Amino acid sequence: MGLVRSRPARSILAFQAMWLAYLVFPLWDVFAGTGGLGRALGLTGALAVALLFIAANLVAWPWNLAASLGLSGLGVALSLGVTPSFCEALVYAAAAAAGLPTRASRLLVWAVPVALLCLLFAAGRLPPPLFVSMLLLQLVVSAFLVVAERYRSVERRLRAAELARARMEERDRLARDLHDVLGHTLSLLVLKSQLAQRLVREDPDRCLEECRDLEAEARRALEDVRAAVAGFRTLPLPEAIREAERVSLAAGIAFTAEPPPPLAEAESGVLGLVLREAVTNAVRHSHAKHLRVGFTRREGALEMTVADDGQGFDPAGAAGGRAGGLVGMRERLKAVGGGVRVESRPGSGTRVVAWLPAR
Repeated sequence: MGLVRSRPARSILAFQAMWLAYLVFPLWDVFAGTGGLGRALGLTGALAVALLFIAANLVAWPWNLAASLGLSGLGVALSLGVTPSFCEALVYAAAAAAGLPTRASRLLVWAVPVALLCLLFAAGRLPPPLFVSMLLLQLVVSAFLVVAERYRSVERRLRAAELARARMEERDRLARDLHDVLGHTLSLLVLKSQLAQRLVREDPDRCLEECRDLEAEARRALEDVRAAVAGFRTLPLPEAIREAERVSLAAGIAFTAEPPPPLAEAESGVLGLVLREAVTNAVRHSHAKHLRVGFTRREGALEMTVADDGQGFDPAGAAGGRAGGLVGMRERLKAVGGGVRVESRPGSGTRVVAWLPAR
């Protein structure tokens, strides 16, 4: 367990630190009514009160509890041995309760100074005006503790909400990445294995080459899964185009692509992943003969079009892999200010148009 708290509530600490200015009153009494030894004790006591109060708000549990209770004991000792005005230290001790982790410890540290203050008054060590003023300050402290508790409760709920949102975003990101990796790679491996089965007797050398490609794709997929889990997965657009050509040719689909324009790394990576998903869907579902990738600058935006001449589908009724892939495309493009639309109908092929704002 660490000695110092990692993230103290700054607003609470700043408000409490302002109270140290009230130590001027016991020091005033010390310098006005005591000699050299009394002044030395008063200065030392005031410094000790300030240090214990700061420590009670900075150190971790259970040292903050010890510092808070020690502050109460010091306040009584200074009130009896130097000047009654040092009963202010009991107010500081009660205020330190706001930094304690449990409700029971906060109640204890608040109640002990109040009880000691009443005992000092009952023993005749405090004049009534000073006792009343200190008791009123204790009421102020109790109100502050209520506010601090509510602040703490709201902060806990906010942190829990932020953590839940971060977990949900990470889960969605991982689901998108694994969907892209597994959907694309498994489709390619199926195509390659089917081709290898056809070639095993007809062309053993070509079959061996396809088997080597299968191994390379499996290794690449393993690297992609590791990158997806680590959160560092990306696919530059030029590499995605080369990969799309390999997948299309393995599926017996003619592939053409225009040279991609210069893009920033983040935008290139997003379009690369979108292209991979669009090509994977075309290979799995379209039964197309031709697949074309083009780029157009239009109205301050860059558009990437992935078009096939396959059987098409109804985008409104899409289900399964296409719907999940389309959601992933939209979320990736939305993150960089872009979007995607799908133009298709049964029997008329499919066009996937992804766009990014011009930079």
